[in-house]
Formats: sequence, C-alpha cells, structure tokens
Amino acid sequence: MLLASRSRFDLALRTVICKHCGLIYHNPRMTFESFARFYEHDYRRLIDGGTRSVDDLFRSQVKHGYQILAWIGDALPGNARVLDIGSGPGGQLWVIRETRGAHVVGVEPAAEHAEWAHKTHGLDIRAGMLEALAFDDHIFDFVIISQTLNHLLDPLRALQRVHSLLKPGGTLFLQVIDFVYWNRLAPLAMTTTIDHPYMFASATLRAMMEQAGFKIIKWEADAELPSRVREPGQPNLHIRALGLKSEPRIPNYPDYRDILKQIETNQRAYRHKERLAWMDTRVEDAKGFARRIVGERIWRGMAEAYHHHKRDAS
Repeated sequence: MLLASRSRFDLALRTVICKHCGLIYHNPRMTFESFARFYEHDYRRLIDGGTRSVDDLFRSQVKHGYQILAWIGDALPGNARVLDIGSGPGGQLWVIRETRGAHVVGVEPAAEHAEWAHKTHGLDIRAGMLEALAFDDHIFDFVIISQTLNHLLDPLRALQRVHSLLKPGGTLFLQVIDFVYWNRLAPLAMTTTIDHPYMFASATLRAMMEQAGFKIIKWEADAELPSRVREPGQPNLHIRALGLKSEPRIPNYPDYRDILKQIETNQRAYRHKERLAWMDTRVEDAKGFARRIVGERIWRGMAEAYHHHKRDAS
C-alpha cells in the first residue's frame, strides 16, 4: 500500500507499507551495487552537504559511545570482541576500546572514514558493506548496530548474519529511529528519505529481532519517555534494544492498519502544531505592526492598562 510518492530533498521515491507484516520500505529499492556507490560517494554530500569534518563526526560518536555504555551497563563483558556495523570513523569503538579494554572491529562503507580511523586512532575498520565482507562465524561477543539498520537494503538478512557472527550467549545492541514517532514532529515528505530503505515501528522491530533469533532483554523507546533528557546533537526519536542470541521464532508482526492509524494520528498532531505556530507568528507580526503605528511608548502604556484591567477583573 502506497504511503508516499515523494521524499526528503523532493526526490521521487515510492514508500509503501506491507499489508501482511506492517513493514515500511521503498519500492522499488536500489540494487546492492548502486546502494554501495551511493554510500561511498553521495551520502555525506546529500545529508550534510559534505561540509562536516571527520573529526567533528568522530567527536559526536564519542559522546554517543558513552551514552551506549551507560545504557547497556554490564551487558558488555570485559575483554570482549566487539563489532560495530556502520561505524563511521570509529568514535563509538574508540570509547569501548579505551574504557572496557575490548577488541574492536568496525564495518563502514565510506573508505575514507575507515582509513582515517586506522591512521588516527589505530582502529580496525573494514571498508565496505556488511554483505560483501568475510567474517568467520561465532567470533564476536557483542555487536552494535546504532542508527544503521534502517540504512540496509535487507535488514532481516543483516540481523541473521549478525546472529551467525555472535558467539553463543552473545548480545546485540540495536538503535534505530522510530518512524511512527518521527511523524509527530515532521511531515511525511521529510520522514521518508532515500538513505532509509526500511522504516520501523516498535512492533515491527520487535518482530524482526525475534525472527532473526534474538531474545529481547532490554527495550526503550523515546516515544514512551516524554521527559527524556538528551544532550544536544545526540540521537533522539529512537528505539533502543538489547537482544540475546537465542533461537529464531515465528514472528508476530502487527496489523498494518494499526501502524497506519498511528502515523495518521501523529501527522494530524504535527499539522495542528504547525497551525498553532503559524498563528503565533501572525500574532507577533500584528503586534510589531501596531507598535510601529502607535509608537513604542503608547503601545507599552496600552499593554500595561490591559494587564491592570485583567488583574482587577479577576
């Protein structure tokens, strides 16, 4: 079922929702080869104009790395072998290596980020897409997929691959943007974007993790935390999960109509908020115009008289 025909950056892009499982995705999607080229050459230029330095991105990841460690607590054992998929220049891995003594490996499609991480911080980051890189099975204790799963062409296959890479008893940390919640804060044409081939709701993410063989042992969604405190520039609107390697289960995917209803409700809330903001702007414009007409001194006198009248009336 079609959700949107255009996306962020005003690109013609069909976004659909599956009537059988509720998954939201692009249809059609890029081929693996074209997607790899997009991430190697065009992704950063599209997202931030190609102006963000690698150092700045690294520093941001370092902050996020400390947040991840605070959230996962003791789930990451000492001296563990850790894989970060979509590691960028390696800020998260640097934190984990320096604070937990872990043996860290990253996967990053941008070759210049992988090279920078090796030269600057001695990090082992493999350039390329996960699907194209060779790893032995059962070699990692902990895998991180932070703000990456919705960037993959086949997220279920990626989770199944992670399952095979983890040792028995291994753990996955997963963080992904909550597409349904995001639609409360932006129009649909902004929340569908070319670098997110798949988009997740809490229910579809849970089902996919269980289908891939992960038992969820910790779960948190920003949509359920109205007073959550976040550092400026750090991820929000997200779902975070810890999954313990287990046996694959028959997934319990949600009714797509429930997800559609949530998106429509959130879009109405967004439009209402935008109308209120527009009205506030018009009111301020009118006040400014009145000040220019009657003069600032007279305007203040009128405002004071009005407030005195309201106070006496009450």
